[in-house]
Amino acid sequence: MQAVLLVLPAVLAAADMKLLGLGRTDLSFTEIAQEISLFVSALLFLIIAKNDVKARGFFILVAGLLAAMLMREIDAVFDLIKKGFWLYPALIVSITAIFFARKYKGTVKTPMLDFMETKRFVYISLGLLVVIVFSRTFGDWF
Repeated sequence: MQAVLLVLPAVLAAADMKLLGLGRTDLSFTEIAQEISLFVSALLFLIIAKNDVKARGFFILVAGLLAAMLMREIDAVFDLIKKGFWLYPALIVSITAIFFARKYKGTVKTPMLDFMETKRFVYISLGLLVVIVFSRTFGDWF
């Protein structure tokens, strides 16, 4: 499964270029996969935050980061309002996550340090790296 996830971004980018003949577009396989991945990840971290009282603040912050990244990735939708408008929803999501995490501030530092010792941290870090690298690399080339 991990091998599939590792190869998937390259396959999607190749499909965008070869099968669809797409240049820079917000309706590519790569872009849609990134958006779905961010949405599902943010939602899963919110569910974990709801269920894990001892680490609730940390998981709220992670969900907020992923949701803010999603706002940036769907910037084409927000550009219909105004170019660069994605920043405002991303700020609202970020401020809201920080506000709620502060309510549970005793549940941020230790759970974060504990999480950094797990395989899940490696996977989420690699996933974020893939989203960031591919969105910046392919988004600027086409």
